Amino acid sequence: MQMIAKGVPDEIVVILNDASKAAQYAFESSDGTLLTQHVALEELLARGCSAAKLPWVQNHWTLILWKLAALVRLEPSSAPERWSWDELIRQLLYRYEREVHLAQRSCLKRIQEHDSSAARPMVLLVSKIFEEETEVQDRSGAIVPRKSTILELSDGWYRIQAQIDATLTCACQRGRLRIGQKLAVTGATLDAVGDGNEVLAAYHMTSLILAANSVSLARWDAKLGFSATPFCASLRSLTPGGGLVSLMDVVLTRVHPLAYMDADRANFNPSAARGEQEEEEAREAWVKKREDAVQQLQLQAESDNGRLYDLVEALSDLLGDSFLPSVPDDPTGHLMAVANQLFDQLRAQPNPASAVNQLVVAAGHTSLVPWLHNLAKGAILAGEGMGGSRLSEDLDKLCPPRKVREFRVVKFRDARLPPPPPAAAQQSNGNGAGPKKKNPYAREVLLTVYDAGKLGDELREGRRFLVTNLMPSERSAWRKADEAADISLCTRRDTKWRPLS
Repeated sequence: MQMIAKGVPDEIVVILNDASKAAQYAFESSDGTLLTQHVALEELLARGCSAAKLPWVQNHWTLILWKLAALVRLEPSSAPERWSWDELIRQLLYRYEREVHLAQRSCLKRIQEHDSSAARPMVLLVSKIFEEETEVQDRSGAIVPRKSTILELSDGWYRIQAQIDATLTCACQRGRLRIGQKLAVTGATLDAVGDGNEVLAAYHMTSLILAANSVSLARWDAKLGFSATPFCASLRSLTPGGGLVSLMDVVLTRVHPLAYMDADRANFNPSAARGEQEEEEAREAWVKKREDAVQQLQLQAESDNGRLYDLVEALSDLLGDSFLPSVPDDPTGHLMAVANQLFDQLRAQPNPASAVNQLVVAAGHTSLVPWLHNLAKGAILAGEGMGGSRLSEDLDKLCPPRKVREFRVVKFRDARLPPPPPAAAQQSNGNGAGPKKKNPYAREVLLTVYDAGKLGDELREGRRFLVTNLMPSERSAWRKADEAADISLCTRRDTKWRPLS
């Protein structure tokens, strides 16, 4: 009502509350003719904008009117000049010149066309918040409806839908995240398959995926689009369910020694971490066990080969010098199958000569001797050709390789905050009367740095880093942002450390 009293047209109030209403708005000419989006397209074509299409005009019509409505709200006296058909056409011509003649693309257009990464820092405007209902399968297998909150974000030129996590959804429900606010976004991902798409056609095909720990409110006057400076999350802004922390600016305050743990999931136990001395002892014990296993397998291989040679000799005696070991015809393959079964039995016997007399001669299977002879020689050749690889496979079964992951725990503080005040002064400020003040120094961080050995001695107390891609851990132990407590983070395989000092 205050804006209307200041001379702001009623339609501006409606459009500010719902930007989609701008698509239904039309100006009125002096002779009473409605100036619609189709008329705007005809005006552009008449001025030589041959590449202009109706969907392009419809998109920019909505966003331009929304921007003009915001400017008129800021300065109501400018309504006659800004809220006019001439100003709208001027804005459309400006955008056409930028996009077509100068080949300049907005950040969302570049992202949708896969020419820029969605993970780059950017400032986007919340143009719409709505709910979408989908059908999902629950644990029992039943199909149930699920509502999810969707954001529509804009860079001032185009719009894109964004999937948000539970933390951002809660912020929308509580009114902390509203239409018209600007968001500083880092580390977003584009939910798209295949090649890039034309930005207007991609609106219903792709979406951004946002994590609360990589999103923050931007200043009202922040420039929309890609940002030249990165956005760093603060400790106070982090939530356990907020997902990926794309970037932090930190100063290390404590660096603990290297520790080791078993990375094998079957033996994984985070509490069973070992120090460097314990790890050396465990490694030496494993090496000793491995050497014993090698000796055991070598002795077993020599014994197996010896029995195979004895078996070949016993079968050769049955063939005789005058008999060539030719294999009879076996069109059905029955004899070959029986020979394979019999060979497996002979191979398992400790005394090949005795086994041949008992299982071949006495059992009346002398007709199978040519097959048995060939199978025995083939087993010897196969053992000699694959001895190394088979020994390695058996060794890994008998004494599996160690899967050890090294890590270290470090503590850090926000580098962009001044050093914390003395504890006594901080405590007195928190115990005063009135509402509890925000305390950006309340939290301390325990960061688990996996594969820390690859960093060498880079992590030292007092050094400042830009660190990327951290994840919350031990989430059930997190407390509220202003309560003095430790929070836990851990690195990922794609975490990068960029030293600043």
